[in-house]
Amino acid sequence: MFVLIFLPITILLCGGILLYQGWRLEPILSFAIFLLISVSIFLGIKDIFK
Repeated sequence: MFVLIFLPITILLCGGILLYQGWRLEPILSFAIFLLISVSIFLGIKDIFK
């Protein structure tokens, strides 16, 4: 249930950041990449231990 709420919010937030900021290397872009990597790792670990 947590993933159904957290994942779309994270993806939309990252997409909005990338759309607004473009590909300039700024802290907000680093934060977006951090969010995507965190979600990917979380889902990978969740599937491994399922």
